Amino acid sequence: MAGDRLVVRTGLYGEVSVPRAAVGSVGAALRSVPGRGPRPVPGDPAAVACSAEETVNVAVRLRWPVRLDLGDAGVVQAETLYADADCVPEFRAAVTGGGR
Repeated sequence: MAGDRLVVRTGLYGEVSVPRAAVGSVGAALRSVPGRGPRPVPGDPAAVACSAEETVNVAVRLRWPVRLDLGDAGVVQAETLYADADCVPEFRAAVTGGGR
């Protein structure tokens, strides 16, 4: 969490940033999303994945859609952000300030 924004970084593959106030809930969500870095989720037009590998294990559900410009992949009105965390409970605590 960087100030008033949640920033998910994937090193050289890029990052996504959403307003902290938009974060609704955080939970485990194991799935595979082809590609690396910030990218749309096939079959879910309101979701974005941001990870260095195809496997993601956490979902950040947003309170309202957030416009994310993914460059060549286009613009997504994201309602869910998928990422990869070493420890989902620690990620949730860091994002929500103790867990919700």
